[in-house]
Order: sequence, then C-alpha cells, then structure tokens
Amino acid sequence: MRNAAPPGFEIAQFFKGIYIFQQWEMFPGCYTGGGKNVLGTMNWLKVPEDLTGKRVLDIAPWNGFFSFECIRRGASEVVSLGPDDPSKTGYDKTRDLLEIDNCIYRQESVYDLSIAEHGTFDIVLCLGLLYHLRYPLLALDRIYESRRNTYM
Repeated sequence: MRNAAPPGFEIAQFFKGIYIFQQWEMFPGCYTGGGKNVLGTMNWLKVPEDLTGKRVLDIAPWNGFFSFECIRRGASEVVSLGPDDPSKTGYDKTRDLLEIDNCIYRQESVYDLSIAEHGTFDIVLCLGLLYHLRYPLLALDRIYESRRNTYM
C-alpha cells in the first residue's frame, strides 16, 4: 500500500465530481472531506488496530475508505460488497492510487450474501446500510451467517 502522496497530488482534484461521504487520512496530512470519520468510527466500534491475517467484509463501502483502512491495519483480504458502481464512487480510483491488490469490490446485493459464494469472514463491517433496506432482517440473517465478528 502506497504510504505517501504522489508528487503534485491534490485531493480535491482527484475526487472532482465524486461525492465523498467518509473522512479519512489517505496520506499523511492529506484528508478526504467527508463527514463520517473513519478512524473515529472504527475506534468507537473497537475494531482492532491490528487486523493481520484477517479476512474482512465491508458491506456498502461507498468510497471504500473503511475497506482501505482495514488493509492499512494488516487485513489479508477485504471484500467490499455493494450495489454501487465503484468507478463512480471513487472506490476503484482510490484503490488503484493506493496500489492495493488485496481489496476487491463485488457489485452485488447484501441479500445475495452466502457462505457458498463468498466464504466466511473474521470481521464484517455493516456501516450505514440497514436504514436503506426494504428487508433489513433478511440482510441481517445473511450477514450473521457469514461472519465471525460484526461491527454495526
């Protein structure tokens, strides 16, 4: 994972035309402008600082900064699952800039989550999803079956 901004990097220009929902320090001193603080939320939820070797599922990742923070904390793999086009949310663009190769986006519904298709996860992040769902209990059933630890 890239730890320093490329020469001449301007965060506002990089995300021009993309709605930024999450505030995250992409590079030292270089913060995204969203209102949902990634580190504050992860600390409040007591997500471990060290995720070495953990397989993480991030449901409805939007910009993906929670997913990328899990990679930064040592997760061996992150599967980001959501209905949105990752090329329009900045997810793909950010993942490529950060040179992350163990974080994938699956454009799918939480209702389709299954152990057979997706495997199991050590940690599941389900942040900002439930209030969007028509069938939240069905989604929770799917999430419950695929997790070892869930942070909501």
